[in-house]
Amino acid sequence: MARALTHITFANFLVLALAMPSLFILNEKPHLTVPLALVTLVQGSVALGQFLRQSDLGLAALGELPVDPAVSGISVLWARD
Repeated sequence: MARALTHITFANFLVLALAMPSLFILNEKPHLTVPLALVTLVQGSVALGQFLRQSDLGLAALGELPVDPAVSGISVLWARD
């Protein structure tokens, strides 16, 4: 009986842990315009820089992956000559 109670308690905790952030967002309506605009600006700037240089920008310390067709998981478009 105690073991079943533990699973029910854990399930309730899991539901609450997933529901609480949703309820906070619905009730508090945080202002996300400025953070989303900043993220879009930074990501767009890096993408545009990579596009114009046709290589990485040397931002490996910030988590930028090298733009190299030999690296697995990198999308590279090839054009025929």
